[in-house]
Amino acid sequence: MSTQKITAQHGEPELVWRLRDREALERRFELLFGGAEHELSAQWAINWFIKQVVSQHPSASALEAPPYEDEWRWGRVRVRFRRYPEERIIEILEICEQPVA
Repeated sequence: MSTQKITAQHGEPELVWRLRDREALERRFELLFGGAEHELSAQWAINWFIKQVVSQHPSASALEAPPYEDEWRWGRVRVRFRRYPEERIIEILEICEQPVA
């Protein structure tokens, strides 16, 4: 599995974590949102995930922690992922649709 560094573009937050296999993340979001006709919604969700998760600065003590699982929710989307603090890598484990409560 390749690890790709995501770089911030003008006006975007600094990205302090590397995301494993961004293309797979994008494909899974597109499938969740219904394919190419909803590409804008999928891209918006990906960008929001990156802003809230990949741009998050870890505390000094968190950088020394062992790998751990976390999750992110946005509307009907739930992303379960594993953080590798020492390497600052995020690995996506699951993306699924949840009923909105």
